Parts: sequence; C-alpha cells; structure tokens
Amino acid sequence: MLRQVTLLGILTLLAGCKPSTDASPASPDALALGAEVFDMNCAQCHYDGSATETMPALNGSPALAGPAGNAIRIILNGQSGISQINGRTLGGIMPSQKYLSNSEIAAVVTYIRAEFSSGGAPVTEAEVEALR
Repeated sequence: MLRQVTLLGILTLLAGCKPSTDASPASPDALALGAEVFDMNCAQCHYDGSATETMPALNGSPALAGPAGNAIRIILNGQSGISQINGRTLGGIMPSQKYLSNSEIAAVVTYIRAEFSSGGAPVTEAEVEALR
C-alpha cells in the first residue's frame, strides 16, 4: 500500500498536479469498531458528546478539529490539570487508554471525528504506532 501511495505521489508531482486533500470516507467496519470501542471505553464519561460539569464536549472539540495526532495523544497519554476549552475552565482527568490496541485507537478516533466533529481522513494504525 505504501509503495502504491508513494508511486501515486511521484506520478502526481511529475504530472504537475496537486495531490487531492479530500478525505476518503471511513469504512463501515472501522466506524463500527470505533463505535464499539467508544461505547466500552469512552461513553462512561463522554456520553453523547455533550459537555458535562467536568468533561469537555466532543462536539466542536478543538482536539478533534485539528490533526488526528491531537486526539491520539490524549487517548494514549491521558490529560489532567486545568484546561480552557471552548471558553470553559475544566479540571477533569482523562486517564490514559494506552491499553487499547493501535487498531482500536485508530477506529475510535476515526469514529469520534466522524460522529462529533467535521470528520477528517480515517486514522490508520501506523499513525497511532508512530505516536505510541
């Protein structure tokens, strides 16, 4: 796959075209796995993506709107301390979820970006591994 992507990039450059930045849609299997991981590991605190007293909303979250690495790092490393998110001061603790596999983290980030944000390209296991 990597070889195909590299070859496509080289051919695109040689043709004088810009590579497409359109995000391909996530596969139904990745979204289903992501929903399952969310329900088992995230929904206890994040519920339906709405803000709570101590949890920021996933809907409109800056961590989801930016590069996928932001959400991946939070899932892997957790987050604590005082945060200013969407004009709210929060002091909750998000424990590390590094026990999840690379495929589970890739699927859940793909799912939450599709469900609670503006989407973005599906996340790959390789992206998670690079940040682990």
